[in-house]
Amino acid sequence: MFGSNILETAIGLIFVYLAFSLVCSGVREWIAVVLNSRTRTLKKGIVNLLKDKKLAANIFDHHLVQVKSIAGGGGNGPAPKSIPPNVFAEALLDNLLKAEQEGQNDVEKSAMIDEMKASIAKIENYHVRDTLNDILESVGKDKVGLVAKLEKARQDIEKWFDAGMEHVSVWYKRQTHKIILGLAVVFCILFNVDTIMITRALSVNSALRESLTTVAMETAKQPVNSVSPDSLKQGKELQAQIQQLGLPIGWAKTAEGSLDPRGVPDNPWDWLYKVLGLAMSILAVSMGAPFWFDILKKLIDLRSKVKGQETAPAPALASPPSPSAS
Repeated sequence: MFGSNILETAIGLIFVYLAFSLVCSGVREWIAVVLNSRTRTLKKGIVNLLKDKKLAANIFDHHLVQVKSIAGGGGNGPAPKSIPPNVFAEALLDNLLKAEQEGQNDVEKSAMIDEMKASIAKIENYHVRDTLNDILESVGKDKVGLVAKLEKARQDIEKWFDAGMEHVSVWYKRQTHKIILGLAVVFCILFNVDTIMITRALSVNSALRESLTTVAMETAKQPVNSVSPDSLKQGKELQAQIQQLGLPIGWAKTAEGSLDPRGVPDNPWDWLYKVLGLAMSILAVSMGAPFWFDILKKLIDLRSKVKGQETAPAPALASPPSPSAS
């Protein structure tokens, strides 16, 4: 029984972290939509990759990129949130070639390769120029296998684009984490999400602990999406359920001698515990909803196993063997 109580306390605490992580993620996604930050980051990443604003703008205006944007819900403007590597390679080659490749013979394609190299030579940034020249190094003027060589060039450009976008993705994730950390500070303080206070309440109140565990188990059966503005709605719903169950969340005006833990601390030691409890919650919430959702499901599975062991009948003790007759 003691083991399941500890697990239920942990499940309840993690459920609180999950709820507020979803709220922070939802607000972050809402900000991203309003500021169009994904498209802005993508544009910045391609400009940094090409070191050429005009060429980057031409790629965003390319009809393949625009079709991909419309198909993905980006609208009629040049506002894709992502560009597949093969689409980027086609758009870049088209901008360098300035001509259609379909329906041309090998001699014409060879002339197009010369045109491509001349376009690359005009790129000011030496790193991009050398990279593209390396990609086209195997594309010669011979008539044999030009189609295959152009395909090889496309594949190399795709790999180069993937590597560049990986750096952009890492940078975007870091920026996102900083924003979520800031939101966690705001919401944890605003709603008085104190890890120490919550843990104490769950450890001494079995009814509250069991009720919160039941809600957490139901939540674990449904998928959560932390990269959608809908996560804000889901997080607010979970937060409302937490408050309805009576978990000490939020601030309260308390009279002197009141036992309500939600009151403002009135001595240095209580303030120390309050700051420590809030700091623990802020760091936990900033770790994100996917992390806590995975932990929640694992703890629920573990609780089921522990409960099964606790309720299983104890094995009967074997009777001592009868003494042998002498």
